[in-house]
Amino acid sequence: MLCRLRFLLLLLCMAMPPILLPDMRHAVQASTLADKGLAAYAASMEYYYRKPQPQLLPTLLQRMDEAGLLADGEKRLLVAAFLGECLRKDASLRHVITDTLSRTAGKGGHNLRRTLAWAAHLAGLRDAPALVRQLLSSHDDLTLREHILSTPTPLLRWKVTSESSVLHMYWTAFMAGGNTAYVDAVIVAVRRYARLTAGGRQYEDDFDLCRQAAASLYEFTPRHKLVRRCVEKALAATQNPAERETLQIMLR
Repeated sequence: MLCRLRFLLLLLCMAMPPILLPDMRHAVQASTLADKGLAAYAASMEYYYRKPQPQLLPTLLQRMDEAGLLADGEKRLLVAAFLGECLRKDASLRHVITDTLSRTAGKGGHNLRRTLAWAAHLAGLRDAPALVRQLLSSHDDLTLREHILSTPTPLLRWKVTSESSVLHMYWTAFMAGGNTAYVDAVIVAVRRYARLTAGGRQYEDDFDLCRQAAASLYEFTPRHKLVRRCVEKALAATQNPAERETLQIMLR
């Protein structure tokens, strides 16, 4: 069964598309951006936590909005998770919201405002409710405003295996601040995937999302030392044969 588990996991990883932050990179490259250095910076957003450059965030947000990236609800949440984690880690970056709004004043920016509202909420800023109401003051956004304010905060209160978009949000939040609590939550899902597969319980409701978590961990473990350390720690803490086999695959 464990050999079958290894085979299935390897097949899965070959089939799954990468889930980093390509959308940020593509959005910036697709826009008429004069500063090529900024495009290169956007391409490295996966490793933002290593060398944060918050002064560039307002411009990046503006370019992503101009490229239409923020019109997609799921992508909007990914960007909000990234920015929200930056704000959660350093509340003094609240100026990113005001700076971004000043750059887009009189230019519409409805999707940008929705992104910023989500980010303020996910960051758990003290004045987040007031900010959300300020950002979403139009009649068209009343339903979204109430939805945002009714969702849990911070992001770690969202169940990582509830939807694939939440899994992606966990990774983008990790990339923003390097908080390994997001990685540990993914690993919990991966360990469950190992147990479900070894026990032939693929019929469980959360199996597919746990499988997606395994694919994402397989992708990011060799690229991030912090992720690798989390996997090594989890491996040392479990004696379950299926879990150990799966976590060892991650450490290939």
